[in-house]
Amino acid sequence: MAQRLYPSLKILAPLSVVAVVLASAYSYVCATPNSSTQIQTVQQQTDEAKALLSRYRGESEYLTQAKVMIDEVISIDKNYAPVYRELARHHLREGHIHSRKYRPGSLEAAENALKRAVEIDSKYADAYVLFGDLYYSMGRPMDGFRCRISSRPQ
Repeated sequence: MAQRLYPSLKILAPLSVVAVVLASAYSYVCATPNSSTQIQTVQQQTDEAKALLSRYRGESEYLTQAKVMIDEVISIDKNYAPVYRELARHHLREGHIHSRKYRPGSLEAAENALKRAVEIDSKYADAYVLFGDLYYSMGRPMDGFRCRISSRPQ
């Protein structure tokens, strides 16, 4: 039905694929810091987000501010491993209910962020330490132990 009403859709479909590819390439090029000022900004904002997450004791404004900073850092540099560790910490704090109870999907989101961090920097020890804690929270204590010992996610 849509093709009868809009016969030009057949022509636009391949163009939309090209547009997506060009947008992806543009975002990759633009998401790499190109000056020492941007690199310093990335490091500073990641440190500030880390501090906010460390101060968090249930106050949602800390989580909100940290997430804004994390998103901004990722928009500047998609290949900065420490920001993904902080993103994982954000998911853990945001999803924590009590004890070892978390909202559905929050542990998996944290795991994905940590996987991205070690994909960028396979020797990033802080990510592996958090992996150990994460696996314990997921009810996989042996994987957590192995992760901390071997410095690799299971």
